[in-house]
Amino acid sequence: MNSGQSSSGSAKQDPARLTDGELIEACLGGDEDAWAQLLRRYGSLIYSIAYQYELGRDDAGDVFQLVSISLLEHLEDLRDATKLPAWIATITRRHAANVAARKRRQAGRDVEVAPHDEAAVDDRAVEELLSNLRDQMLVREAMERLPERCRELLTLLFSEEEDVAYAEIARRLDMPIGSIGPTRNRCLEQLRRILEEFGF
Repeated sequence: MNSGQSSSGSAKQDPARLTDGELIEACLGGDEDAWAQLLRRYGSLIYSIAYQYELGRDDAGDVFQLVSISLLEHLEDLRDATKLPAWIATITRRHAANVAARKRRQAGRDVEVAPHDEAAVDDRAVEELLSNLRDQMLVREAMERLPERCRELLTLLFSEEEDVAYAEIARRLDMPIGSIGPTRNRCLEQLRRILEEFGF
């Protein structure tokens, strides 16, 4: 009996389903999968900001590595998990500005972007990126509130990682192909209501 409870208690939750707060807690607890998920979740934001400084892919990769190190060293200093996206954006801007300035110095040109000068980046573009990330997090939280059947169906239908045919979805979920469409519509309606509760 005790061994069964221990096994259940030790079950590890999928990092992709964790909120930012839960993800931060797992990262600080030394969970390597959580760290990998954190960087995946915000990788597009980091690279997008780096590209605004006219950096190539290799230099943007350097910025990504620098931001990763900063997160590793200072994540425990973040007191409010809701500020994580903006915090990462600020760190990325600083590192990207420094890398851009170094590149210009190496090229023997005048430094057009001074270290830590964030004015050179389009603030509206960064705000749009942050807004998109917040929307994604709201959708992710809303998905977690759906019944498991709906969550599985919508995940398969709208997966960005694989294009799953209806026949395969029917096989995986053990449901008739003809019921996928109506079930999808009901699940999307539930998702819409949850998002409305979130003010989405």
